Amino acid sequence: MLDILKKLVGDKKEYREMMARVDVLPDDYQFVFKKIQQYMWEFGIGDGYDILKIHYELIDLFEEGAAEGK
Repeated sequence: MLDILKKLVGDKKEYREMMARVDVLPDDYQFVFKKIQQYMWEFGIGDGYDILKIHYELIDLFEEGAAEGK
């Protein structure tokens, strides 16, 4: 039981860190990311961890675009 709680706390921390990266993006990037995220949570298939990998890649893409002024 303790292992499950540790995993849940760790997962929640990881999610918060991911969303902190989104929060520093320009407003239009944040808006688009959150809409994509909402769609993926609603219609995505898998256990959620599959979707998180895609979220990280999308954040990387948005960070690169914001840094290049696109």
